[in-house]
Amino acid sequence: MDKTTTEESAVYSPEERFAVIEACLFAAGHPLTYAKLGEVLGISPAECADTVEKMAVIYNNGEFPRGILLVRFPDSCQLCTKEAYGAEIKQALGIRRGGKLSASLLETLAVIAYNQPVTRTFVDTVRGVDSGYAVNALLEKNLIEPCGRLDAPGRPTLYRTTTDFLRVFGLGALEELPAVRLKTDSGENIGPTLSGTSTWLLLCLFSCFGIEFTADNFICEPLLRKDETSLEVSINNGKASYEISISKPLGFRRTASGVKVEADGKAVEGTKIPVFDDGKTHSVKISFS
Repeated sequence: MDKTTTEESAVYSPEERFAVIEACLFAAGHPLTYAKLGEVLGISPAECADTVEKMAVIYNNGEFPRGILLVRFPDSCQLCTKEAYGAEIKQALGIRRGGKLSASLLETLAVIAYNQPVTRTFVDTVRGVDSGYAVNALLEKNLIEPCGRLDAPGRPTLYRTTTDFLRVFGLGALEELPAVRLKTDSGENIGPTLSGTSTWLLLCLFSCFGIEFTADNFICEPLLRKDETSLEVSINNGKASYEISISKPLGFRRTASGVKVEADGKAVEGTKIPVFDDGKTHSVKISFS
């Protein structure tokens, strides 16, 4: 080894820094802060974060397939297995249960992720059903956490996502969540507009509103509360943008009972809308009879 050792500290070469960080992360099995790793290496947290960023370029390079990823968070990092090899890992370790989140948990988590901090009442309103069980289950799994109370009568608890949420979904920060903006006829915005590409977390949020993506098209079968008459949805999947305008009379309506769909002014058969790859913005209108 070419590191220089003194009585008080050791000076590591760039290559040895990589090796030390890799060994610590592998042994830990959970995120380690840049402050702790920097303490081990005798460097500042900022310098450690810069070193990890360089490591991530090597680890996450698609040209050299690996079974693990180096995931970076704002204040920490972790080595994780790739989701693509989940089946092989379960087989090797004899894991029978998949550990996947149910549809209700995913929907609840998506609503919280895109609107945090939020109250349980807000989640109930967006989903249209009681979300008490889902919120408690997500708390137990440490995917969400309390983060204060809303300054309103009763002072309801506010919830936000955790660092474990970022780790589980392979995100470095909340800013990496994909793009979505929803606006109801009351003017209420449900979810910020962010940059990125569609992921299955985003699709779970869309499922709350009856929007389902496939390889060649996306299916719109909107779910609006009976007192709502319109909903506007803005989608950016990284390849094109869609401005979706949905209108209906008061009361419950289903697509099976009659709906008119237009994409860029042209009638669409059924509710399947083509997926474009031209970087442009496309207009979609859905009208219930």
